[in-house]
Amino acid sequence: MAGPNMLGRNLIVAALAIAMMAALAMVLSAEVSMVTLVGLAGGSLVFLLTFIMPELTIHIVILSMLLSPEWMVGGSEYEIGGHSTATLRVEDVLMFFLGMSWLARIAIMKEIEVVRGNLLNGPILAYLMACLLGTGWGLLGGNVKSVSAAGFYLLKYFEYFFLFYTVVTFVRRADQVRRLVLTFFITAVIVSLVGISQIPQGQRISAPFEGAGEPNTFGGYLIFIMGLCLGMVLTVDRLGAKIGALLLLAFFGIPLVYTQSRSSWVGLIPMGLAALVWHPRKILALNLILAAVALWFVAVPAEVRDLASQRIERTFVPEGGHSEEMLGVVFDESTSARISTWKRSLVRWTESPIVGHGVTSVFADAQLPRVLVESGTVGLAAFLWLVITMFRVGVRANRAVAGSTYFSSLTSGYVIGMAAVMGHSLGANTFVIVRIMEPVWFLTGIMLIIPTLPEFSASEEAQTIQPESVPSALPAQAPTFLR
Repeated sequence: MAGPNMLGRNLIVAALAIAMMAALAMVLSAEVSMVTLVGLAGGSLVFLLTFIMPELTIHIVILSMLLSPEWMVGGSEYEIGGHSTATLRVEDVLMFFLGMSWLARIAIMKEIEVVRGNLLNGPILAYLMACLLGTGWGLLGGNVKSVSAAGFYLLKYFEYFFLFYTVVTFVRRADQVRRLVLTFFITAVIVSLVGISQIPQGQRISAPFEGAGEPNTFGGYLIFIMGLCLGMVLTVDRLGAKIGALLLLAFFGIPLVYTQSRSSWVGLIPMGLAALVWHPRKILALNLILAAVALWFVAVPAEVRDLASQRIERTFVPEGGHSEEMLGVVFDESTSARISTWKRSLVRWTESPIVGHGVTSVFADAQLPRVLVESGTVGLAAFLWLVITMFRVGVRANRAVAGSTYFSSLTSGYVIGMAAVMGHSLGANTFVIVRIMEPVWFLTGIMLIIPTLPEFSASEEAQTIQPESVPSALPAQAPTFLR
């Protein structure tokens, strides 16, 4: 009975969408470029696919996360902090239509119950409200110079959360998870191969379609993927699977070295610590870390080691520009700029400590100072709540799938990868970078949905994704705040 009704609703919505897009195209065809019309056509297709084949749409989005072109938006109107203009990507447009279609679908097909009550609703809403409140205050005080730029960055936050809720809404079976994760890793392999192909050019490598290139962004993405691989290595038991995961881990390490991104390399430290402290196979984690260090000095070519060593040594060599000194150590211009960011941010925070100065009111090369200045103490508290809850989702999912090697490796890898991302954020605006956050939020949605899969849910209540549906029992080594 439900099948024909569902099909009828799909056909009605599809017809309405086609009619609206066709009418809009006819109205604008005389005044806009072919690029705009192609964009409308592509958006119409995404809108329809979300209704008819939502899983296919998510596959397309996963592929486009790192494989879609980008272009600069606007001129000085979008200039932020005297630095660069904002960028727009094909994937941003796809996510806009995906989000609109998701809203329409849950309204028409009454699928809102899969969204209600999940662990992340509260922190997501709190963080968005803190950003909006701070930005409104910044506009009143003149600290936010461009409404368009602020709105653009706020839309990016909504974009991440639309992706998260789309995954939570449409992914209901274990076979879907496996297919989507496979596409996720295929994309990572393709992107890494493109990065490796840039090595002979002798420059820092970056992801495809990066324009001027952002090695730090590529590095942040890679350490998250490597965290997933490390979780697999630690969890799987079959020798062949373990060797395959080790080879993947080493493979993604090659482009990571050539990004020469020190923030990304720093992220390896919390990644290793998470494996040592949190994962139950601590001895194996320690042996892997020691083996990786030994292989670095024994098996890695000398020119590669020299490249990394020189990049690290330059951190402590003052250049002609600005330099900062801490504990008697003088840093290079790039590191000094990040230290200055932390100092300036603390000073600016005292000027509006509660709600901050608004999104785009500051240019900061680190996540926490940016959050503190843009949304104040309220925003920082909401942000920390959000991040801690993301860890909780991963930890509880891992506990819920005990006995399943595949899902245990995936969930443990997520937690380890999140630790790496947090390390990366010490020297980058990690949680604002689309090419890092979209993969993170995609997998966060997967983590939230895993305990509700028929294979793991212990009761019918689990199907509603209520907080209590995820088993609360955690490993003894899990910190209290993750319970």
